Amino acid sequence: MDTKETGIIAWFARNSVAANLLMFFIIIGGIFASFIVRKQMFPLEETNWISVSVPYLGAAPQEVEEGITVKIEESLESIQGLKRVISYSNRNVASAWIEVNNEFDMQEVLDEVKVQIDSISSFPAGIERPVVKRDKFRQEVMYISLYGDLSPRQLKELGRGIHDELQQLSSVNISDFYGGLAYEIAVEIDQNKLREYQLSFRDVSNAIRASSSNMSAGQIRAENGVISMRVENQAYNQREFEQIPVITLSDGTILLLGDLATVNDGFVEGLRYAKFNGKNSVTFYIGASTDQSMTKIAKQVRAYIDRKKTELPQGVGLEPWVDMTFYLNGRLNMMLENMVSGGILVFLMLALFLRLRLAFWVMMGLPVSFLGALFFMPMEFIGQTINVTSLFAFILVLGV
Repeated sequence: MDTKETGIIAWFARNSVAANLLMFFIIIGGIFASFIVRKQMFPLEETNWISVSVPYLGAAPQEVEEGITVKIEESLESIQGLKRVISYSNRNVASAWIEVNNEFDMQEVLDEVKVQIDSISSFPAGIERPVVKRDKFRQEVMYISLYGDLSPRQLKELGRGIHDELQQLSSVNISDFYGGLAYEIAVEIDQNKLREYQLSFRDVSNAIRASSSNMSAGQIRAENGVISMRVENQAYNQREFEQIPVITLSDGTILLLGDLATVNDGFVEGLRYAKFNGKNSVTFYIGASTDQSMTKIAKQVRAYIDRKKTELPQGVGLEPWVDMTFYLNGRLNMMLENMVSGGILVFLMLALFLRLRLAFWVMMGLPVSFLGALFFMPMEFIGQTINVTSLFAFILVLGV
């Protein structure tokens, strides 16, 4: 009677060369995959939110509400699949957050929202193009503080320059810059001047709004394509605001804003201050999107910080104070240490009671099985990442 075992395991047991080749390819593939697999703090999570932003420079919140926000809400009423709409009317911008029901296709709803927003023809003339996009899942990578004995203006300007350089790094796609005193241009109007020229606060406000904004002037069809026309008239500093025309007098004299008011260009003294090591500071936020590896971003940013420190003025520092890769690398090191100690323990226990050759190959099964899992993780149809959850699963299996 033929008692020959069948099956893939039995076949590999009879064909040791094929088994060794498979193990070799698993080891090589796993090692290669360990360098390209994305490393993130938490598992990937797709969001079902859509954001809408419509800039309206120079407009008060009430104007934004009446001219933009209400019309956005009305245009979205006919779209199916929306769970809720949260809108905000702030100075200079209208924004809305739209949650989509899980039963509906996210891309189809996003396309329909874009069509509805673009079809609104009654928006005010001074708005910029609406921005409609799907909200992406972001993970924190690092917080960095710039601090030192500088004036608020110097610290803010230096921080803006560093933020621009951070954004130019190839791996940095998500970043924010905040902290320090808020920048403000304040216009203090002389009431005696208003009475002298028979003007009101609204007249001055309308003049500032009309003469301090960028506006689209349409398009011109040319032989080489379509040319977009745009009027760049936004004032950015004290001198430019002082040159804004308010009214033309009967004798042809143009009355400027600087003739009616005092324009202060500076920072607002508030109740909130940012300190790092007891000194004034500004903060940079570095994040990662779903298709990025946190460790790669952190490595490049840290290299930039080390290089930038040598270029900063005396008494100014640049320090990362939250680095999420520290916790990720800690969990990864724990897994590797457990794998080594577990492999040695398995080898010693089996070597005491069984053959050394058998103990060796059982011990080799630990790294080979882990490398096999790593080999499949970057593949598109699996799409897994190295994160604290998957590392906990690896550690749990080692314990078992």
